[in-house]
Amino acid sequence: NNNNNNNGNEMNKPKKSNELNELNKLNESNNYNEWVPFTDNHNHPIVILRDHGDYRGARALIGGINNNLLFITYYPRNIRVFDLNIFQFIKHYTLPIDNYIQYHCFVSNSENGQAQEMMKINKQNQMWLFCDKTGLSIEYNEDNNTFQFHQLPVCNDITKFDGYAYVCVNDIILFFGGSNGSVILKSVYKYSIQENKWMTFQNTLRSPLEYCTAVLSEDNTYAHIIGGYDGEGDVLTHMKTKLSEWSSETGIELKVEEDDEEQENEEEEEKKKNQHLCTLFQTLKNLHTPLEEPQCAQHKYELIICGGFYERDCYSYHTLKNQYKFICEYPNDIILQGHCVVKLVDNNKDINQITLLSFGGKDKHTLVMKYVSVWSDDNNNNNNGNEMNKSKKFNEWIPFTDDHNNPIIIGRDNDDYQGVRAVIGGINNNFVFDLNTFQFIKHDTLPTENKTWYHCFVSNSENRQEPKIMKTNEKQSHEMLLFSFSTALSIKYDEDNSIFQFHQLPVYDDIAPFHKYAY
Repeated sequence: NNNNNNNGNEMNKPKKSNELNELNKLNESNNYNEWVPFTDNHNHPIVILRDHGDYRGARALIGGINNNLLFITYYPRNIRVFDLNIFQFIKHYTLPIDNYIQYHCFVSNSENGQAQEMMKINKQNQMWLFCDKTGLSIEYNEDNNTFQFHQLPVCNDITKFDGYAYVCVNDIILFFGGSNGSVILKSVYKYSIQENKWMTFQNTLRSPLEYCTAVLSEDNTYAHIIGGYDGEGDVLTHMKTKLSEWSSETGIELKVEEDDEEQENEEEEEKKKNQHLCTLFQTLKNLHTPLEEPQCAQHKYELIICGGFYERDCYSYHTLKNQYKFICEYPNDIILQGHCVVKLVDNNKDINQITLLSFGGKDKHTLVMKYVSVWSDDNNNNNNGNEMNKSKKFNEWIPFTDDHNNPIIIGRDNDDYQGVRAVIGGINNNFVFDLNTFQFIKHDTLPTENKTWYHCFVSNSENRQEPKIMKTNEKQSHEMLLFSFSTALSIKYDEDNSIFQFHQLPVYDDIAPFHKYAY
């Protein structure tokens, strides 16, 4: 019998092996267990989200009466709805919040199968979003394609944090860990949707953890917490916790920001006291889109707004009409993150056009735009002006080239040009990258201990106060000022000898820890 069994086992081995091989081949032929491009019904690739957006830390949910809607929330304040049946975005909205969202909490009860029946009746999708001091209840009406938002309280302990793991089950949201950029938590927090209350617990994670993820078991009994960063490095951690323990455990109720009538009255009094300080600033028409790190240039009665952090659109603001007009957008392959735009000085004094130079940023680019006013079209009854602009390549970003049409790149390969600043100077407004010869003519290291990025860098010649003086001096010199953190420098450049002179300036204590100011 033993021999027969052994023979049987030996006979079964090739058979089982063949079956596994056939199964693997079948999986491969059907593209199972591998990542393949997302395509429509005609096998055309589908790309979700725009080229120039920042989708790090984006969050998404599946919803809709037929589970065909993909709700996506991403930096800085965006929510979009993508229909998985027709492969198109059907809604985009800007969240009504002050702070940015990234690595945030974005949940829905329908994820856990608890709200599906209710959704089938009224086609309402309800979601909750938490990030830093923001708490939102988000309702999406599938019939009308509209959003409704309601502010939710956020406990003081967690208002500056994101990067937490989270799960939503039985009308509670559990938060595990998180970070505010300097402190990493090992705390566990609970938000009760029905009671609108926050709690924390004496029980915590075994170690501080951020950028981990949490996922529910199939029966919603356990939450698995996977991976993350503990402040020293990425971790191998995988743990699970029984959700009923957190639901039943008596926690410590946490305070939220006061929002009662007394506080509102105090705030109103404070506003009245400081009202005289606000009269120096006049509120103008809102931008068309939220902008971080925008670059601007002035032309007559216009302010030319040239994109911002991951925003490629460019607009003209008319200071007399208090209106905006779209000009163009940066090319699709350009990612804006800390770029710089300067207006070149036209020695021919053509008052009808200006030339803008855009360069630098984290992913370096060098482009120019010959700009003619988009507001002149208001006086035309046809599109001849637009057609002429296109034919002459006005009002679009094109590569910066020399006299022989060779592309010019400003910046060395290994240099970091994020937060770069520049001014135009020289007797002919062409230094220290010589805009006449298209070459760098001087490089020096600033005598400062601090890094300079997103700093203040100005010259009196920008405001047309110095050039006449400079041109009368036998020795041509150019003076600039630089401020960044605790650094303040007066910088003089001798154009004849191509040398710099630096002089230290005082910095006010209140501003010494800072940069990234407007100036």
